[in-house]
Amino acid sequence: MAYAIGVKIKKYREARRVSQKELAKRIGVSNARVSNWEAGINRPDVDLLAAICRALEISPSELLDV
Repeated sequence: MAYAIGVKIKKYREARRVSQKELAKRIGVSNARVSNWEAGINRPDVDLLAAICRALEISPSELLDV
């Protein structure tokens, strides 16, 4: 099962011209982890969602469709 949240992370990351490596550094995870999220292999833990939103300067509702 592919996780759709990865597509959104990639969309917002690229729109802000942030590399996977830079996003990973900003939120304290490995580049491979960000890559796996974007590929839909797995999804970020709940505790990382706020950090992702801050790093990409988006609201949680933009990322989660709420």
